[in-house]
Amino acid sequence: MFPASAPMEVAGGDGEEGGGASGPALGLVQDLTSLNKHVFNQAGVELGEYGSLILQKSLQALATQTDARSLRFWGKISGTNKDYYICEVFEAKNLGEDTRPEGCEARGTGVNEYAYFVANEAQGPWTALPDLEPMDLEASRGIKVCFSGNLERDIATNPFYFRKEKHFLRAQISRIHHATKLVPAGRYKITEREEKSE
Repeated sequence: MFPASAPMEVAGGDGEEGGGASGPALGLVQDLTSLNKHVFNQAGVELGEYGSLILQKSLQALATQTDARSLRFWGKISGTNKDYYICEVFEAKNLGEDTRPEGCEARGTGVNEYAYFVANEAQGPWTALPDLEPMDLEASRGIKVCFSGNLERDIATNPFYFRKEKHFLRAQISRIHHATKLVPAGRYKITEREEKSE
């Protein structure tokens, strides 16, 4: 998972960018070209100057399409046939009808706080992953399988998984997201009350 950075405004209107007078800001998008130069390269991750620029433009188009409050490049997962570029979206308004079954956390809360979009190439097209259901999260802990890059693939594994790769991918993204929080030293402080309760 890649760290967040200072967001960049995406302006609406006549295709102009940068929060000018052409229209109201539609969302906040990371500055991937700066991240690629100062963070990704130092971590050994290579998007390339052209690749980061293409991905930046693709995310800006997705921000306009979803009318999201903010979005960021979450990371990349390798597949046997194709890779997944993953985008994390906060408060997207154009996700279609909410058809989750009972027992699932509502959009914008818990494990469904963010919506996730994936693409096989940096320039898209982007596909929304389904909301996470408890059964997918539970199953993802007990099976091991390689991603293929095909969201509609049936997963053949033991124990049997009755859902598609898109459901398994969404569950693994949530598990990675919640298990890899990076907190800078000194950001949070433990109070005396918390120390005594432990």
